[in-house]
Amino acid sequence: MKKNLIFIILIIVLIISGILYLNNKDKNLVTPNTSNFIDQVFYTCDDGKTIDASFYEGEITLVEPGEPPIPSGSVKIILSDGRDFDLPQTISASGIRYADSNESIIFWSKGDGAFIVENDEETYKNCFAVKDCYIGGCSGELCTNNPEAVSTCEFLAGMECLNKDMRCELVDNECTWVLSEEAAECFMRIKEEQGDQVMETRVGHFFEKAINVLGY
Repeated sequence: MKKNLIFIILIIVLIISGILYLNNKDKNLVTPNTSNFIDQVFYTCDDGKTIDASFYEGEITLVEPGEPPIPSGSVKIILSDGRDFDLPQTISASGIRYADSNESIIFWSKGDGAFIVENDEETYKNCFAVKDCYIGGCSGELCTNNPEAVSTCEFLAGMECLNKDMRCELVDNECTWVLSEEAAECFMRIKEEQGDQVMETRVGHFFEKAINVLGY
């Protein structure tokens, strides 16, 4: 009888040990290449460049107290020059840093700003997330996603038309001016008076928009 009882207890112990082993094994498993989409952000940068970034978070890996965290996120970036990259997250002191295995391309995201470094050269500079559009510049001639955008203080032909019902809006992920017919007619009068040279100034894009609005 005692032998049977001992045998039954031994079987129960083995079953419980097996269950605990399987539970601990499952807890230590990390599903490879598992990621969840977080957000998509469109950035505009200097020189008319853009970055379309899709952010993902991966499985969280637990570390011992005092050890640095193990980044698990990633980003897919599509650049305005037609290239695209899938970059894993890396450790950074500030912001969120992503880089390929040999760090030939690095994407930094800091708040609403970002930039790209390729082979130690910053190729995409002063990038800002397109969320809202702001009017800036010395004469209020700029429409950008940078609330602190500045320009030189010079009066150029056409600036007198800036108060003719113009709207700074987000169109196709880009902050741009939308001209009313009144504003377009004002720019065309200036062009007729001063000639095509007005198209070559830094506000020449207003005249191009006016031509499109009026269908010239």
